[in-house]
Amino acid sequence: MTEVLRKPQGPEAKLPAVVAMLPSRALIVCLALLVPLLSGCAQDAVSNQTDHFSYSGQVAGLSDTKTYTWQTTGTKAAVSWGGQSSQGTFTLTIQDANGKQLYSKSIGGTSQGGVHENTATGVAGEWKVTLAFKGFTGQMGLSLNVNGSPGGTYCPPAVPGC
Repeated sequence: MTEVLRKPQGPEAKLPAVVAMLPSRALIVCLALLVPLLSGCAQDAVSNQTDHFSYSGQVAGLSDTKTYTWQTTGTKAAVSWGGQSSQGTFTLTIQDANGKQLYSKSIGGTSQGGVHENTATGVAGEWKVTLAFKGFTGQMGLSLNVNGSPGGTYCPPAVPGC
C-alpha cells in the first residue's frame, strides 16, 4: 500500500515553522540572559563633586573601563584607595586638564592593600579619572580630594595639637 503525504492546509501549514523556530528563540533568550554573567557584573557607587571624588564597588569578572570628568579648583589631589582582589587587575589613572598623567597605580592578582599619597602637580580644571578593570574580581574604595593631604593618619579629636 502506498501512503500519500499531503501538504497541510490552513493553520496546520504554519505549525512546523513555529515549532522549528522555538529552539532558536529559546537559545537567543538564554544567551541574552547569560551575557551579563559572562561579561562581569558590578555593584558600585560614585560621588563626583567639585574637588571631591569617590568610588566604591564590588565586582566579579569585570572587564570594563569607566572614565569620569572631575572638576578641580586645585593643582594636586590626595589619593586614598584600597581593596582586595582575587583575580584580574584594577588600574586607577588620573590626568589633569591638559591631559598630563598625574597618577597611575594598579592592584591585581590575589592581593589586598591600600595607598595614601598625592598626585603630581597639574593644571586645575576638568581632570579625567579612569578606572580600568581587566577580568577583575574583588572590592575597592577610592577617595580623591583636591589640595588635601593624603589619608592614613588618624588623629583622635580629644588629642590637643594633633
